Amino acid sequence: MARMEALTRAHTALERGHHAAALSLLTPLAEQGLADAQSALAGLYDRGLGVPQNYAAAAAWYRKAADQGDAAAQNGLARLLAGGFGVPQDQVAALAYFRKAAEQGAAEHQFDLATAYDNGIGVDKDPREAAKWYERAASQGLAEAQASLGVLYYTGAGVPRDLGKALELYRAAAQQGSARAQNNLGRMYTKGEGVAQDYASAVDWFRKAAEQGLPQAIRNLGVMYDNGFGIRQDDAAAIELYRLAGRKVTVQLDDVLAEIGLVYDHRLAPPLSTGDPAAELAATRAAASHGDPVSQFMLAHVLAQGLTGAPDLRQAGDWYRKSAESGLVSAMTNLGLLYLTGRGVPQDFVLGYMWINVAAASGQQDAVRVRDAIGPRMTSQQINEAQKLASARWRSARESGVLNQEQ
Repeated sequence: MARMEALTRAHTALERGHHAAALSLLTPLAEQGLADAQSALAGLYDRGLGVPQNYAAAAAWYRKAADQGDAAAQNGLARLLAGGFGVPQDQVAALAYFRKAAEQGAAEHQFDLATAYDNGIGVDKDPREAAKWYERAASQGLAEAQASLGVLYYTGAGVPRDLGKALELYRAAAQQGSARAQNNLGRMYTKGEGVAQDYASAVDWFRKAAEQGLPQAIRNLGVMYDNGFGIRQDDAAAIELYRLAGRKVTVQLDDVLAEIGLVYDHRLAPPLSTGDPAAELAATRAAASHGDPVSQFMLAHVLAQGLTGAPDLRQAGDWYRKSAESGLVSAMTNLGLLYLTGRGVPQDFVLGYMWINVAAASGQQDAVRVRDAIGPRMTSQQINEAQKLASARWRSARESGVLNQEQ
């Protein structure tokens, strides 16, 4: 009874976004062998909520729960095996776990299995088998399954080509908000495939998908403006949409880094804001030299921003490092950003990810954004190494009591 009460409290904490509390509640329950707790705990490690993102730990807990038949854990383990995150890549094993999860009936898991067959994960591409599983997920109303099944009917892969069926599936998914389906539905209206040609309807669907940021839809909407199809011809609007579409395709880590710059701890007063900035700087430097992490962070900020002269990112990096090692989360974020961009320190994605990961686990939202944008630039081996370093850094900081959480 006590275990079930603790599990209920853990799920309540998860629903409220209290991830650190959920982690504390779930860990002993998972260690006692409760599959639901093991699966939920794995999810925290998988997404880096309340703890540094750690695919190896996620895989270990997913496996324990998967072996007890937990479908979410089977699916989670399959994803990590497919990509080689936290475990050696094994796409054959991934397919087996995708199937175990899908056979328990959840639409999301059936969709993932269908996608594995569609993309040839652990098996040669098999559009017929993909169509079967997409159909099962689509019949439960899963929008992305409806959209993917629509693609198969549109192309005739794995099923007889049927434009009417494709249109029906695209429409069902589009009405649920699937940007991909909205764009595909717009294309069918543009070409008059399976439906009477209707440029105005095409514009409406392209716009809905474009508003969700889908690059293809943004470009397609640009084409409509460019040619005056279904809307008043507007060269300026077309050019802007083409530009935006091109940028959306290339948005990666650099864009996030450029937007964030370097972060400043909102709990601190602005640096050099007294009537005597020279005296304030001297006092800050003296306190930093004596090991005060807040002063170290503020001195680093002054140096990085060049508030008293030319920016000095090398010295700023040294002071950010001292502050980060003392547990100041904003310093961790900025040190990670310097490593990722190679400013003031040699560029090192592993060390950059390590510091960003610890900061993200501590609640620094800019760090969460960077961590989530960093993946495409790194190999699974680099991510696995960085996560090991981050977990060790996190444990050390927690044990020594120096970690300063973001408020």
